[in-house]
Amino acid sequence: MKTIVLIVIALLIITLLILAFRKKKKTPLQPVTPYDPVDREGYSQRENLVEQSDTKYTVPTQEVHQIELTSSAVQHASSRARSAIRINQAFFNKLKNTYAQAYILYMNGNAANAKSRNYRYLKSLYYRSVEAGARLHAAEKECQQAVAALQRSSSGESALIKSVGQCQSLIAKLRISVWNNTHTLKVYIRDSGPEGRAWYNALEQKHKEKYGK
Repeated sequence: MKTIVLIVIALLIITLLILAFRKKKKTPLQPVTPYDPVDREGYSQRENLVEQSDTKYTVPTQEVHQIELTSSAVQHASSRARSAIRINQAFFNKLKNTYAQAYILYMNGNAANAKSRNYRYLKSLYYRSVEAGARLHAAEKECQQAVAALQRSSSGESALIKSVGQCQSLIAKLRISVWNNTHTLKVYIRDSGPEGRAWYNALEQKHKEKYGK
């Protein structure tokens, strides 16, 4: 009798183990995708940083007008003044496009629903924002160098210097806003789930290895 009871108990244990195994097999754990923080996603090679999933905000008229005013000022400056600087009509055409893209990315990252967006979108927006900020920074430096070149020259274009300086300030203001917003986006990514936390931790570790803090 005792042997039969032991056999029945053993069979019950085996049955429970089989059921548990089948249940586990039906709902496997999703592995967290490892992420290399060095990977820039190739955004530096893309001309257009705005994607279909972004809300298409319109750049305020005042900002567009300032860029156009500076472009016009450079175009109508004396040949002597133009020869002293590198910025030209092509520079301003590219700047208007870069500024518009950066503005759209900033507004999407600063929107009320940004925190609730999924990990993939937030990660993409973060890297696109970093790249947009870098492009603005490059344009900002071009304006700074133009102002310095005009000040060194004897063209006497004080109005042009003022206009280019105002354009530089405009670019710097958006660049600072875009890059500041990337810090908020990192927190949103961290709080988006396991993949987001893994990405955030890897990025922070890379920062510590590079800067020691």
